[in-house]
Amino acid sequence: MPDTSIPGQNELVRQFYGQLDKDALIIDERWNGGGQVPTRFIELLDRPIANYWAIRDRDAVFPWPPDAHQGPKCMLINGLAGSGETTSRSGSAGRVSASSSVRGPGEVSSG
Repeated sequence: MPDTSIPGQNELVRQFYGQLDKDALIIDERWNGGGQVPTRFIELLDRPIANYWAIRDRDAVFPWPPDAHQGPKCMLINGLAGSGETTSRSGSAGRVSASSSVRGPGEVSSG
């Protein structure tokens, strides 16, 4: 995501809904330009399933909301990200957090 302002939020939504069928998500926040405190990002990535719907005489069960990704998530970060990204990795993001990032081939740096 380029930042946590409007372009970054648009990019998050575009990419998130395109990846809902994946077992896990990798969120790339490296070189994030900052913007706003990313509460929208956190809410979307950590949305719980509220209930399940079933249709009579069918075996299918549907989780609700349908856009709640329950698989594992990780976030790539680096020291060049803007201040809004810092909130995402400081612990307020719940399960959406990271403690290290990849800076380049073979280099790992602490958050």
